[in-house]
Amino acid sequence: MKRPETQIRSLLRLIDEGIRVELVAEPLFSLPATTPAEEAASLLEEKGFDYCGVDQSDASPYLVERSQLALGSVADFATEIQEDRIVDADASLWSVLRQIVTQEVLFVRTDGKVDSIVTVADLDKQPSRLMLFGIVSMMEMVMHATVTHACTSTEWPLYLSEDRKNMYEELHRKRLEKNQELDLLSCTQLCDKMTIISKHRDLYSLFAESKSKLKDLVNRIGTIRDNLAHSHPPAQGIEWNKLVEVVEQAHRIIASYPMTYSVIQEKYRRTEE
Repeated sequence: MKRPETQIRSLLRLIDEGIRVELVAEPLFSLPATTPAEEAASLLEEKGFDYCGVDQSDASPYLVERSQLALGSVADFATEIQEDRIVDADASLWSVLRQIVTQEVLFVRTDGKVDSIVTVADLDKQPSRLMLFGIVSMMEMVMHATVTHACTSTEWPLYLSEDRKNMYEELHRKRLEKNQELDLLSCTQLCDKMTIISKHRDLYSLFAESKSKLKDLVNRIGTIRDNLAHSHPPAQGIEWNKLVEVVEQAHRIIASYPMTYSVIQEKYRRTEE
């Protein structure tokens, strides 16, 4: 079996490179430049679109915004799409997540032509949810590995309440009866791993500046995880800007785990039973 830091690095590469913008983008509806503006506005309202592309001979990409349309033709209201609002279809979704949330609408270029659009609403689609759930799951994976390498199997249960420890021992026993060969730590929840890390010397410092900040981070990660698991909008109860901050912080922790592992080996070298 691969070492945890190798597994984490490989999984993170899937998140960073494997989920592309084109998987969540929608085709950009376009109209000829000569289309009467009032007709265009009606069409866009009927389809529920805020923007449409403009078909014209100029190679530069143009669009119109429904709210701006009045008397005249589509060409009268067309504006060139600025380069900072264009992303390539094969760009990783992770690399432009913050940009999508900040700008709310981005336009997608395929083979040199802007032909699609991606909005914050598209981040509720399955490829995006898979990406976010991957980050959440890997964060728990890092916490699990950290506890495993910093604490002995008899030490970390001491940081949990008797009720929770007994609950997990019973769950572990039942899983073993079903030939589910998991260790006891795998039966614990995200919040328990946070408790262990907070109570074991200054282990929390590998994740956050203080115990309270670690608790806040883990609680927000838990909110995102619950939203994803129960088919709620990912940012429900947290807002997209805050969600991006949380997953970016989690991503930094995950990406730095190989270095974190080295620190654990040196500073928290456990005594084997």
